[in-house]
Amino acid sequence: MSEHTSAAAQPIVVGVDGSASSLRALQQAAELADALHLPLEAVTTWEYSVRYDPYYAAWSPDAESRPQVGCEVGQLERGGAQIANSIVTGTPSVIHGNVPNAGSLITNLPDDSCVEVPCLVDARGVQPTAIGELPPQLAALNRTNVNVQTLAVRAALEGDVGNV
Repeated sequence: MSEHTSAAAQPIVVGVDGSASSLRALQQAAELADALHLPLEAVTTWEYSVRYDPYYAAWSPDAESRPQVGCEVGQLERGGAQIANSIVTGTPSVIHGNVPNAGSLITNLPDDSCVEVPCLVDARGVQPTAIGELPPQLAALNRTNVNVQTLAVRAALEGDVGNV
């Protein structure tokens, strides 16, 4: 949330992971934010999931054959739950979030691209960290991806398959 947004205009925050249900939640959050004249923050995070652990290759529906994962439930409290907890309680946390590069968080990538940067999350919302300039070779590699993604978005928005 920007410094210019008043405390009374707390954003509607929705987590998006690309699933059909999260996209429906995003649509509903957008409608609610529009109706209430509130800002909307769509957040996404990526984290390693224990479901991709090699031990799960042998998983079957039979409970006896399921491998035991050696981690506490508390270790899995990240992502959307962590973001919501920090916003609601004001307890600060840091995530790596995919956010608009508006204001040039990474100065040698386009302002209209999406970038993954460390973000402070607290009662003020998700606050991305300005990184500055990437080494030229990394910026060049990222720009090739941004160019393809920009064309894909244009194709979807304009219905022009020539962009992909």
